[in-house]
Amino acid sequence: MRISKRVYSVLLALVMALTMIPSVAGAATKDSIPKKVRSYGTNERAIEISLADPSQSIDNIKSSSKNMVVMLTGADYNYEDRDGVSNKNYRNDYYIGVRSKKNGTYKVTFDIIDENKKKVETKTVEVYAYDYPVKSITFDGKKYNGELSGKSAKVKVTLASGNTIKKLEYGVYKLKKENENNSSSEMAYTTFKNGGKVTFGTRPYYYSNEYSNSYDGYTSQYSYFNTGMNCPTTIKITYYDKYTKQNETVESYFYKYVD
Repeated sequence: MRISKRVYSVLLALVMALTMIPSVAGAATKDSIPKKVRSYGTNERAIEISLADPSQSIDNIKSSSKNMVVMLTGADYNYEDRDGVSNKNYRNDYYIGVRSKKNGTYKVTFDIIDENKKKVETKTVEVYAYDYPVKSITFDGKKYNGELSGKSAKVKVTLASGNTIKKLEYGVYKLKKENENNSSSEMAYTTFKNGGKVTFGTRPYYYSNEYSNSYDGYTSQYSYFNTGMNCPTTIKITYYDKYTKQNETVESYFYKYVD
């Protein structure tokens, strides 16, 4: 089973949303718009955009070919203004999904518009939609379709011809105590050499939150936790892509069930 970094991030974000974990991010000081991206088939967050001006948004998303379908798949906007002072941690982010019907290089265009829906400028992003760059990932010489066995293995990554491995990491959940009342798991990564030993994850996703309050005869208590039954091990691959001519990152997801 394989999954791109962006798609895996979507799954984690969904879990976090369901457990009501607040998202905190600093405001962009300038627009963050990629000039080119790598995609494989369908990628619901292929193009990630952050706009520095909270009054702006995006519109009129188009593809250069009928062989690539594009659409706005998400937006994350949070802005506060109190007495003329804006929230320094506002967000103004957008996500464009792509689905390629054929391999090829495509152009995606969109307009940045102001609060009056007037066009400020048009941006273009090149999308390199080709086959997945990872040829195989083996564990002690065996291929697994998601579920692992054993406690560890020597992991060998083979890329499609023309791509070059730059860095290999494996990720497992570690428990982090955020404060006296909150605990959550976070993915911790360890670098390994190709063909080197990887120790599989033994901890599932976990989040807990509790508090109590008493005041003037009134008492309130809250307790919540959420966890799962599979313990993930992710293989993160940073490689030089033969199409984009830049470093790209993909991530493959494997797991073991709780014993």
